[in-house]
Amino acid sequence: MFSLATDPVLRHQFAVPLVVVTLAAIDAELQIRHYDEVRKQIIAADWVIVTKSDPEGARRRLRKQPAAHSGVSPTTIAGHLAS
Repeated sequence: MFSLATDPVLRHQFAVPLVVVTLAAIDAELQIRHYDEVRKQIIAADWVIVTKSDPEGARRRLRKQPAAHSGVSPTTIAGHLAS
C-alpha cells in the first residue's frame, strides 16, 4: 500500500478500494506483540480474516483422509497447518 500511495506513477494507476488482512489465530498474540508490521497491517485493514482458529479440527479432518501425501503422515501435515 505504501508503494501504491507514494510512487508518482503507481498512485495514479491504481486505486485500493478495500484492504483485507489474514491473521493466524494460533500465534496472533505473539505476532501482534512482536512485529510492528502486523499491527500496522491490522490498523490499515478494512477486514481482518482470522485463519487457523481450529487446529484440532484440522488435525481430525486430516486423520480421516488417506495418507497419500508422499509418505508424509497426516499428523505431520496438521502440524504444518497449525504453525
